[in-house]
Amino acid sequence: MTIPPLTGGRVQILGDGATGRVDLDFQFVDEKDLLVIHTDADGVDTEWAYQQSPGNWFFTGGSYAAGTVFFTPSDLGAGERLTVTLVSDYRQPFSLEGGEIDPDVIERAMDRTALSVQAIAGRVSRSLSVSPSLEGQLPDLQVPDLPDGYGFVRQGSRLVPALIDSTAISVAVSVAEDAKDGAVAARDGAVTAQDASQTAAGESVTAKDLAVAAKDDAVAAKDAAEQAQALAEDAVDDVITGAAEVLGSGRVPVGFMAPWFSLRPPNQYWVLVDRVGQVFSRALFPQLFDALAPEFDVSFSDGDPVVAGIVCPQRLKAGRPVEGENIPAGTTILSVDSPSQITLSADPTGDGTKIRIFPHGNGDGATTANYPAVAGRVVRGLDSDGVLNPEAENALGETQEDALQQHVHLAGVNDDNYGGNSGGGNTVVIGPSVQGIGPYTTGWVYSDAGVRVSETETRAKAVIAPYIIKVADGVDDEATLSALQVVQDLAQAQADIAALQANSGEAALLAYQQPSGVSGGNSAATSERKPYVLN
Repeated sequence: MTIPPLTGGRVQILGDGATGRVDLDFQFVDEKDLLVIHTDADGVDTEWAYQQSPGNWFFTGGSYAAGTVFFTPSDLGAGERLTVTLVSDYRQPFSLEGGEIDPDVIERAMDRTALSVQAIAGRVSRSLSVSPSLEGQLPDLQVPDLPDGYGFVRQGSRLVPALIDSTAISVAVSVAEDAKDGAVAARDGAVTAQDASQTAAGESVTAKDLAVAAKDDAVAAKDAAEQAQALAEDAVDDVITGAAEVLGSGRVPVGFMAPWFSLRPPNQYWVLVDRVGQVFSRALFPQLFDALAPEFDVSFSDGDPVVAGIVCPQRLKAGRPVEGENIPAGTTILSVDSPSQITLSADPTGDGTKIRIFPHGNGDGATTANYPAVAGRVVRGLDSDGVLNPEAENALGETQEDALQQHVHLAGVNDDNYGGNSGGGNTVVIGPSVQGIGPYTTGWVYSDAGVRVSETETRAKAVIAPYIIKVADGVDDEATLSALQVVQDLAQAQADIAALQANSGEAALLAYQQPSGVSGGNSAATSERKPYVLN
């Protein structure tokens, strides 16, 4: 079960008194994920409660699938509409108990997370005071690219695009300049205009004070917008980081292997390992290359095979291939001198500080490397101290052949039909009536039917399955990928809006009043213009 990308999270129908169903094109779990809103002919919204009058609505489908909402047809008359919207109570009802990881539980939890994020996406897309019951298609609320000559003006509590009246601004500036010239001419040219000039001067001071106050307000608004942008950017980082931690917490590391009971790997991040000596491309899978053949910081000198400074938490083994700059092709570990020092089988051709060790084999020595040798074998836990596995070398990637521990048990034969061969402390049981057993015949174990019982190895009853190995990093589940992308897109949209508001510039308030009794200028004596200019 996966949740596809959100298609809208909202379905709306018009009433006719006969229709009693709404088909939903989005997935949900139960009635808690659905908000049903009835809008009457006057535009008044009323939320319908689940299985209650009016409406008495119920649903079919759901449980992480699409479905249909049914209601009483007579409760939705002509001129009315019904809106069904995806919502969420933002709770995570699943838990993992014990040591098992149940894929079904994880998948349901991820589906629930996807639905919650989709509900958030739907609410954010309506967050600019758009009601979910708005008739018809919801508007696109992305901030548009504004053409030349347009800006944003405040309309109530919102900023809306509007054509800037550049002609009015030019007229206002021209009026101010003409008024200034008229005032100067009146002051210099007529004593009788002295009172008028003084009045004009006083009004000019008042206008200047208003302009300064407006400028201070604009600067304060800009500072607040810049602070809001910084907070929004921090919030974006927190949202993306948090979403990545929550949605990506189920990732499997590159190099992880597990038995796989299918004819093909789960997705592009996994490869089947089912052949002896199987190799992979170093160029195609660089992360797997680093995981299976790690590189170590060391020190070695030209002509000296001793390599010092290795820090490896696991035991190294002689014979393992070694590669690195100034290391000849075909070089292996000749001996392990200490936990931090080895000796190579060939002398380096120059100084170096890095080597790469191949516990599983280095393929062709240039373009490929070997997968772990699990084909046809069972995996045995590493016993570093040799407590339970004393005969083996106990190193990562070491392969062991099958063997039988020494054992002693009772045997019985017939006096008149006996032949046998013993050596090395082993006793062989011979079944009855076996033909051709002499003093030097090789010993075999026979069934009561006289059939020789033998195999090429000693093994328990088993089921055969290939191993799969993760070869590249990535989130495997498509619902997780979709949910993470939705969160990142929403966070980026919020940051873009905050940046646009912060960069809108200062709002310069231009105000001018024509002094009474002063000639000149193009405005009426008592006219006042206060256009907002976004720089």
